[in-house]
Amino acid sequence: MIVRRRLVRLPSGRHMHYRRAGEGRPLVLLHPAMADGGFFAADMARWAEGHTVLAFDNAGFGLSDPLDGTADVGGLAEALAEALMALAMPPAVLFGYHSGAAVAVEAAARHPQLVAGLVIDGMPIFTRPETDALFAGDFAPPLTIDPLGGHFSATWTRFRDQAAFYPWHAKGPATILPLARPATADHVDRWVRYFYRSAESYSAPFRDVHDYGRIAAGRIAALGVPARFVMAEGDFLTAHAERLPEGHRTIRTTAADKPALLADLFAELAGPVSASHDPDPPASGIARHYVDLPTGQMLVRSAGESDAPPLLLLHDAPGSSEDIAARITTLARDFRVIAPDLPGCGGSDPLPGIPTIMDIAAAVESVLGACRIERPAVHGIGFGSSVACAVSTASSIVLEGLLLPDDGARADMAERYVPAIPITEDGAHWYRTWLMLRDAEIWFPWYDRRAETQRDIVGDFDGRTLHRRTLALRNDHEGYGQVVRAALAHDASAALSARTVPIRQICNPAVPLSAYDDRLAALLAGSANP
Repeated sequence: MIVRRRLVRLPSGRHMHYRRAGEGRPLVLLHPAMADGGFFAADMARWAEGHTVLAFDNAGFGLSDPLDGTADVGGLAEALAEALMALAMPPAVLFGYHSGAAVAVEAAARHPQLVAGLVIDGMPIFTRPETDALFAGDFAPPLTIDPLGGHFSATWTRFRDQAAFYPWHAKGPATILPLARPATADHVDRWVRYFYRSAESYSAPFRDVHDYGRIAAGRIAALGVPARFVMAEGDFLTAHAERLPEGHRTIRTTAADKPALLADLFAELAGPVSASHDPDPPASGIARHYVDLPTGQMLVRSAGESDAPPLLLLHDAPGSSEDIAARITTLARDFRVIAPDLPGCGGSDPLPGIPTIMDIAAAVESVLGACRIERPAVHGIGFGSSVACAVSTASSIVLEGLLLPDDGARADMAERYVPAIPITEDGAHWYRTWLMLRDAEIWFPWYDRRAETQRDIVGDFDGRTLHRRTLALRNDHEGYGQVVRAALAHDASAALSARTVPIRQICNPAVPLSAYDDRLAALLAGSANP
């Protein structure tokens, strides 16, 4: 079963991100706090049989834009309803897990016309004393980014403890969770990534989920749609099952039996067959959307008027089009800008195997085709310039840095420039990634820390910027080096000599590959290129 990622842009201008699989009666999955729709990745194929399954990232979580102002359960429910209406979704079964259960109940209470039924797994109904006690301690601390990277070890330790204790900050025999086995490093890493994606917006809705206990029973009692409540053994919310209002009971189950039970409940409550659609992104501002390829998906940012001259903007690597968002906005005054995340970068899937620059350029040309762009001007930045040289449909090319090393440097970079940084038991891979990106602000290549390789710029050591770039790289730590490796295996000088379209150079010392600007200028001066 293929799971596709999608973005729907709401009338408010905000994006909601979701995963979609299957065709049939609609089933909407709502994740717990700090996670995102990827929480249900293992379940979507199972539940997609007979259903159109949508796993949303709640507003402010994952890749969904945050709400304006203070976020609460009501705001998350309204954002969900806005997305369902934008997708023209018929009444759907809403499945909410833990914090997602509160959002599901509130959405059904406010918009019953959008809901065929509710399946609730672990309804949180905290009492006021319980909530006050939890938040009196260090239960939900904000992310404080250390400009020297020290926050990575603190966050790793927090989520390592969270897998073993509830509440995680009160560690002792009375709070240990009934674990079948200790959490793996992959499990901890997944929750660290969830947290980093939502860190700037999770606190208010997370607190409000706990405060929701004051009104939850009344909301449930007044529901105008059928609801089924489930609680699996070992759930830390087990005591809350007895707090449902009269007339509502909890179906108790085991972890092993729960998937089959949920599937039966979804089938029982399911509404009409889905006839929803994926709307085209609106034209104003920077829109984000996915382009489907035979081998995966590419995330694309686009902006500008549809009838403006087309411009393909290719970011440096490692990186993503988010790094050049300000430039996209500026260029969109005069161009229709198409800025994909290159394969393995940002939100785009890596290509299979060991792709060449020509393979990557072909993927980019598929994006252009999906956007109905035929002869764009192409602007490459850093390693993106190698891809720009290979885009066959370019009407002109601008190169802002280009990889032109000698053979010795090329071999050295191929071995060391984009190293494998696997997940480690102690979480040190986060700090190692941070250091690599930070050192790249000082030296080129980043691993050659000598006076003669120091870059002639004042680097960007802003902690928030480095943190964002670290997270972007860790989102696909195995595929992040595809573009760089392909560029290192590509003869850019030969590619340049074969092009007959106008080629222009921009010298920008902020781009690490500006180290080769003199070589690029000599190549262009000695070519017959117009």
